[in-house]
Amino acid sequence: MQLIATRIAGILVSGCAILFGAQATVAQTFPSKPLRLIAPISPGAASDVVARIISPEMSKNLGQPIVVENKPGADSILGSEYVALQVPPDGYTMIVTLTGTLASFPVLAKDLRFDPLKQLPPVIGLAEGKFTLVTSPKLPWTNFNELVANVKSNPGKYNYGVGTALGRILVETFVQELGLKMEYIPYPNLANYLQALTVPDIQMGLISEQLSIAQAEKVRVIAVTGDQRTKSFPDAPTFRELGFPQIKGLSFNLNVPVGVPAAVTEKLYAAASKALQSADVKTRLAGMRLEVLDDKPEVAAKKLAEEAKIYADVARKIGLKPQ
Repeated sequence: MQLIATRIAGILVSGCAILFGAQATVAQTFPSKPLRLIAPISPGAASDVVARIISPEMSKNLGQPIVVENKPGADSILGSEYVALQVPPDGYTMIVTLTGTLASFPVLAKDLRFDPLKQLPPVIGLAEGKFTLVTSPKLPWTNFNELVANVKSNPGKYNYGVGTALGRILVETFVQELGLKMEYIPYPNLANYLQALTVPDIQMGLISEQLSIAQAEKVRVIAVTGDQRTKSFPDAPTFRELGFPQIKGLSFNLNVPVGVPAAVTEKLYAAASKALQSADVKTRLAGMRLEVLDDKPEVAAKKLAEEAKIYADVARKIGLKPQ
């Protein structure tokens, strides 16, 4: 029996040695062909632009071309599912994701066929920006507290709108906690959404800082996400200041399908991290009102899990069901 056990142990050790040796060989030769970077959204949208900003510098660092491919549909679910379930976990196919969007899939998408937290692990946290809570200058309030007081004095009179399902979860975080009685109106079309905000058919909405700057004469910013106020709207308090630190902003990750060898992930992280230090990349991200993160995989994964928990809690409180 002891001889058999010894032989089994020897076989296992040999097998592990072969496996690790194969992984080491793969890592040494990676990448040996062009890579793909999936943008799970239409050309020109934020994730697509971030992908096209980061890919040329990553390509230089890896010594292989990186082709950006758009796979839009179902609020980024189709492209994300494609990478999670249909591509080999060899590091040659990556995806740029929005942390909040990926974290919200379990509470928003019915019959979701993959676990975004387990099957699309982050390689690196790329950049982050701010959401801004805006209202029309035509309305009688000038700040967040005045808006809250007006809504409480007129329950059911005012509406709020968002352009995404994730936006609804973020707004409902404080609407529910403050006991505000407001009608929710979805706007899947950005142009119609912005028009509704400025008319105003809706009295409150959530948009990016970049968009708020572009619409500066038509909207009033009354709150922003993040730990610090934005230089663009210094009078607008952060949600953290207002008592809602759980309302997160925009953050972009680079993800891969689960199972990519650790040594390959390390190479991808190193290439992306170096790319983020490029002056051109920093300048172009700053133009989108995004700041470089350079989060290591474990840090980005922790943030993703934390946001997923927040959204699950909010969805449960407001009775939001996956659709």
